[in-house]
Amino acid sequence: MAKNIIKKNSYKKTTIKDVNYEALVNLGELKDGLRIANIVSCEDIEVEGFIGRCKVQLLHDGHIQIVQLAKRHRNKPIFRDDNCTFTLGKDGRYYFVFTMPEQLIYEIPGQLRRQAGAIAAKIEEALALKR
Repeated sequence: MAKNIIKKNSYKKTTIKDVNYEALVNLGELKDGLRIANIVSCEDIEVEGFIGRCKVQLLHDGHIQIVQLAKRHRNKPIFRDDNCTFTLGKDGRYYFVFTMPEQLIYEIPGQLRRQAGAIAAKIEEALALKR
C-alpha cells in the first residue's frame, strides 16, 4: 500500500492537502456520558500528530468530520499582583480580575483593597510616564 504523508503548513490555512484512506471507526460512550470515536487506519500512513481542541461532526450519511479549533488568543496582563490581573481586552475595554479561594473569604476585603490600590498606583505611574 502507498505511504501517504500529511504535512502541516501553519502559515496558510488552505494549503493542507487532503488524503483519503480507509479506516475502522468505533463510536461509543464513556461512563460519564461523553461520546468517543476511535479511528484506526487500515492502511500504512504517516501523519503529523497534534493535540488540540477539535469539533467533530457525525453526519447523517456516516461521514465523520474532525476540524481542529483555533487556539484562543489570550491577552497578556498589563499589570499583575498576587490574586489579580489588569488586562486590555480585544473589545477595547480594561478588565480587572480578582480571584481568591473560598477558604480565605475573611481576607478578601483587605487583600482586594491592597491589590487594587497597588494596580491603581502602577496605572497612575504608567500614565504619568506617557505625558
